[in-house]
Amino acid sequence: MKLFSFPTGRFSLIAVFITLSACSMDAELRQFRDAIPAQIEGIGWPALSPIGDFAPSTDIVPIPDPRSLAQRAADLRLRANNLRGPVLEPSRKRAMRAALARYYQG
Repeated sequence: MKLFSFPTGRFSLIAVFITLSACSMDAELRQFRDAIPAQIEGIGWPALSPIGDFAPSTDIVPIPDPRSLAQRAADLRLRANNLRGPVLEPSRKRAMRAALARYYQG
């Protein structure tokens, strides 16, 4: 009977070790945990500002777009047509294929 298979067995063993190491608390962390209450004793909490203080004081009016809806649609169609082109130029594609052929030949 095989106790560990390659992918899942080693992964499970590593997961167990990580879990066990994460549960341990070393001495430095324990000292820090014990020293925190003494360090923050008597310190006042910062005053929090209400969210309304950060709201704009005046209403923001959107800037009107001078282009018409038809012009915006035409611009979007042009951008979409430009994206439909090839990702690689033909010369770059040929160069990459030639490099791959040289690599695989030895």
